[in-house]
Amino acid sequence: MIVRELSREASWAFLARHHVGRLACAKGGQPYVCPISYATGEDGALYSVITIGQKVAWRRVKPL
Repeated sequence: MIVRELSREASWAFLARHHVGRLACAKGGQPYVCPISYATGEDGALYSVITIGQKVAWRRVKPL
């Protein structure tokens, strides 16, 4: 697999073409990945709505 960095413009173009992503986090060495839906805004923002659950609880333990 070849991994390369995308430019900011290429990243936003990719996000605008898709509407489902994956949110990944870990707690105590245990990974957790779940699908999320999102939308890009004309204001340059990325919007997503999630429900309360394991992903929210784990993110609260170690916020970004």
